[in-house]
Amino acid sequence: MPEDNSPQYDVIYDGGTLEHIFNAPQALKTIHGLLKQDGIIVHGSPSHNHVDHGFYMFSPTFFWDYYSANKYNILTSYLFQYSSPDNCTWEVFEYQPGSLDDFSFGGFGKKMVGIWFIAQKTSKSSNNIFPQQGACIEMWKTEGATLVNPKKINSFRKWLKGFKTLRLFVRGARTLRNKTPFIAKKPKLKKVKSI
Repeated sequence: MPEDNSPQYDVIYDGGTLEHIFNAPQALKTIHGLLKQDGIIVHGSPSHNHVDHGFYMFSPTFFWDYYSANKYNILTSYLFQYSSPDNCTWEVFEYQPGSLDDFSFGGFGKKMVGIWFIAQKTSKSSNNIFPQQGACIEMWKTEGATLVNPKKINSFRKWLKGFKTLRLFVRGARTLRNKTPFIAKKPKLKKVKSI
């Protein structure tokens, strides 16, 4: 990497590197600094079922929300699904915020999923906005934000101390597993093609 961190590249290709860098936000800042105005950043990153391949498996919202918040033009946003690294058949799906809502928990099963994401730097692009997750912002809009009384928070904390943390966590996980109807739903993504 050049010592001079000034804009000098028209295209930066991250073909499976970002997941191996522990400080991903700093890596994104560096990419922004090296990319010329109107330059293109291409990410090919692992998502589901890449355990211990790197430090991270990304959700597409990571890229979408970061680049949107920093005023990049999003040119391409796909998920691709495949059975093994040697399998040449990939199913490609278009990703938009909210398109994974029906199967975010367990919907991909045994297949591996990757992300193909391309964004373009504009004259208004920045690298210093760390976004809120888009799904949370949408939830806050529909459900409304409410202020919580600090006295209620303190009484909740006192009540919570009576439980063992692990037991509470396990009980919550069982409840989620047994009562969440969307776990078995199949994806409703727009399939682009198989390649």
